[in-house]
Amino acid sequence: MPITTSGTPVATRNDRLADFPALQRRFDQAGFQQASQTHGVDASVLVQVLNSEAETTEFLRLATAPGSRIAGVVGWTDLTNPSIADELARL
Repeated sequence: MPITTSGTPVATRNDRLADFPALQRRFDQAGFQQASQTHGVDASVLVQVLNSEAETTEFLRLATAPGSRIAGVVGWTDLTNPSIADELARL
């Protein structure tokens, strides 16, 4: 997944979400912080939709940022990769 110069993932179309128009928009850290404070949410788990190692890396970066309310990430990596042990260690 391409990353912008500001470090945020570039939105990518996902046909699996076509029936959910409310989800067909960009969600960012600031918006989540505001919504979570408003509704008393202390933490959340960020679940990846795309099969993208770059997106997994970005989500992990967001989760470890100071003040993040992301308590966990469900990411993706290619489990058929011969270097899977190295990739899991990197993540």
